[in-house]
Formats: sequence, C-alpha cells, structure tokens
Amino acid sequence: MTNQSEADRVVAAFRKAIAQFTDPTITIHEAWADTPQSACVIYERSPSIDGLLGRRITFPPHAVTDDPGSTGADWAQNVIEPLGSLASSLQKDALGISWLGIRDGQFPVPPGRNQSQ
Repeated sequence: MTNQSEADRVVAAFRKAIAQFTDPTITIHEAWADTPQSACVIYERSPSIDGLLGRRITFPPHAVTDDPGSTGADWAQNVIEPLGSLASSLQKDALGISWLGIRDGQFPVPPGRNQSQ
C-alpha cells in the first residue's frame, strides 16, 4: 500500500487521462486533492464564454486498488464534455472561477490562493 492518498491517486489518474485527449479547446490550469475523498480542477474552454471553470468531484473510499484510476478517467471525460444544461448551475466565487455543482456556497480554494485574492 502506498502513502499516496486516494484523492492524490485520482488526481494523478485524471492528469494522465486528460493528457490523452487532443482537444486544443481545453486548458487545464490546476488539479489538486481537496480532501481525502474529493479533488478539484480549474480549466478553461476556448473560445471561452464561461471564463475559468471549476469542478469538485467527491468519491467514496475505494475498495479496489485501481478504482482511483477509473474515477480519474471518468472525471477527465466529464471535463472534456461540453457543459450543456449544467451551465445554468454555475456559481462564481470571489476569485472569478465559475464552479459547477457547488450547492452549499463552500467553494474550493486552489492551493496557494485564498478567497480574498
């Protein structure tokens, strides 16, 4: 067993999967482990009408060693797909990032930044 957290493994799998997509309209700015069972990404679509986009995914503890890999790959696929009707649920934080699926107003904060910047 490794010391790497589940979330770190999901982020690593996400980065590997997203690198395999050749869509020049997607730019990944940051991806990080947010909590032991969540990870976040900030990205942009070009041409961008939505600006910086953020997504947090949450997942249960993984029972199988390669489960974080499939979670990361699924997450990459979701980022590549257009937002469609999900765009109506975007909420903008103090940093100007439009987050998808944030219901409680508790926006993730990218490493090295704080919400007052």
